[in-house]
Amino acid sequence: MARNNTSISWKVKLEIAVLLLLWAGWVAVFNAGTANGFGYFHQPEHNLLWPLVNGALFNAALFLAMVWCLVPRYLAKKRYAAFAMAVGTVALGYLVLKTLAERLIIVLDMPSLADISLFQLGLENVYTLIAFVILGVLYRVSRDWLTGSGPGHAITQNRPVEDAESILLKSGTRTHRMTIKDIQYVKSEGNYVVFDDGARRILTYMTMAQVMEKLPVSLFVRVHRSYIAGIAHIDVIEKNHLKVGSVEIPIGAKYRSECLSRIDQSF
Repeated sequence: MARNNTSISWKVKLEIAVLLLLWAGWVAVFNAGTANGFGYFHQPEHNLLWPLVNGALFNAALFLAMVWCLVPRYLAKKRYAAFAMAVGTVALGYLVLKTLAERLIIVLDMPSLADISLFQLGLENVYTLIAFVILGVLYRVSRDWLTGSGPGHAITQNRPVEDAESILLKSGTRTHRMTIKDIQYVKSEGNYVVFDDGARRILTYMTMAQVMEKLPVSLFVRVHRSYIAGIAHIDVIEKNHLKVGSVEIPIGAKYRSECLSRIDQSF
């Protein structure tokens, strides 16, 4: 167990170092050009503080959106159409807001650039937009490959074989055997989880992440931070919740898209 903790800590430290190098490199490149050689703001008479702050914030937001949301949520799950739509939405917001912010900086602090139009500023931002979208995709894909944390790894390394019939659950001094296909839902209760098969409720010390590692991915879906549902036991699906027998289970906003997609494929 100690070896695993050390490995995780090393990966986190490496990722932090890489991110810091990326942002330091971006600032260095921005400042390395000649006058007007890298964007409209790069002129000797200008104070680059606010353009740099503005650029760093928007580019960081775009990069993190790609790395932590769009790539793992859509691209990694081969939802290419949804990925393209999400990237388009984020890109539009990036271009509009960043261009307006740059225009405000010009009005307030750089009157010599007043002749530059919103269209020209926006066109220049297209290049950084493309660069950071590509960078975000490459970074997340490389990160998952190097750390073995991609979706394929999680399924092949952590999940049991699909034909496993039962699971052993330790509750207090007793160990219970529960048939996997009979499990209707799992509920988180603090540091414990409850496995419910309709006939029994077994409380065991386990995290929800550990539960998902032990249950076959084809039979269960995470529907909320506190609930995992057995797909075959779902009776009713509504906008914000579903029902398993007489139990009403909320659908969390974070899990809604994946949850409904999985359920639609199974019904």
